[in-house]
Amino acid sequence: MIIEIIHRRDANDALEYGAHVGKHATPDGPAEEIDGSLLPGARLEDYYSEFERVHALRPEIKRNVIHIIVSFAPEDGRRDQVELSEITRKVLGKLGYGDCPFRETEHTDKQFQHLHCVTSIVNYSGERIDRTGDRNKAQRIARAIEREHGLWRAPSVKGGPVLPPLPIPGTISVLQKPAAPMLLWESRVKHMADQVIRPGITLPQFHDELLALGVSLEPKWTQDRTKITGLGYRFEGRQKNASQIDRGLSLNGLKNAGVSYDPVRDVPILTKPGTATPKYLPLPLTLPLLAAPTIRTAAALPKLPPPPRLNPEVHHVRPQVVSTRKPFLQTAWEFATRLWDAIRRPGPIQPKPRLSNR
Repeated sequence: MIIEIIHRRDANDALEYGAHVGKHATPDGPAEEIDGSLLPGARLEDYYSEFERVHALRPEIKRNVIHIIVSFAPEDGRRDQVELSEITRKVLGKLGYGDCPFRETEHTDKQFQHLHCVTSIVNYSGERIDRTGDRNKAQRIARAIEREHGLWRAPSVKGGPVLPPLPIPGTISVLQKPAAPMLLWESRVKHMADQVIRPGITLPQFHDELLALGVSLEPKWTQDRTKITGLGYRFEGRQKNASQIDRGLSLNGLKNAGVSYDPVRDVPILTKPGTATPKYLPLPLTLPLLAAPTIRTAAALPKLPPPPRLNPEVHHVRPQVVSTRKPFLQTAWEFATRLWDAIRRPGPIQPKPRLSNR
């Protein structure tokens, strides 16, 4: 599912494009209306008047039209009008356009199902909708709607692997692998992380729910283990840093996506050993190279005894040779001192020989 947001100036032109009438007419005829802010059966002229009435509340705003395109993956098939209307109203509400006039139509000129929704940047109260970060917000909304309606994930309008929907986190076993094994390792890890990311979730909860899908979150710590400097992800015996997978999986990327991280609250939980729940069994410590356990699931490693001292009479111990050579600086200093004393040593003044022309 992809949500595109286009900022436009002319409401009449945007409404005509969505309805496929006027200069935007097609041989297939007018587009089917799915939903709108007016009563069913309202004419297009009624929407012209509705948008003009709302825009008159803020005449200083010139570019006051928002064109939202909602596209579905071909694997999603055809969705009925009730579900399409529900999805569109969720998108408008979460983007802040729930109290604005809108008209939604469905176009059939593509191989996949997609909707065109024209709305206003000014609501019925005359307030301007804040568009700060709306494209990043649209991606998070798309991931949430995909989880709720079981939709496939189309990552970008420019193409890319279409990822299948996964069940709700926690409903599959740890040993079960996700579908579509032909996908890249990074894409599969990113897809499973997107299934878990949601606003308000804490970092330990994100760790637990991601571990239920088979992906282990491995924080990178400072030397005193009081601060997280980075994140790593382990899946199917392979481990990569977040920067090698996707920037959205880094610590700052998770914060921007709504994941709550409080060092005072989360660091003691993530660094405390032996706090794993029964379904998150720690991996065997005898195979640290095959599947290194995370900090939360690893038991405290035993301290090794000091190595025994060797007996020179029994073992062949190389005797320690004590060097009698002086350090270089000490030798150089002594030489310079003796040279300086020799120069300043008082002695008889020898007269200089005079040159003669004879």
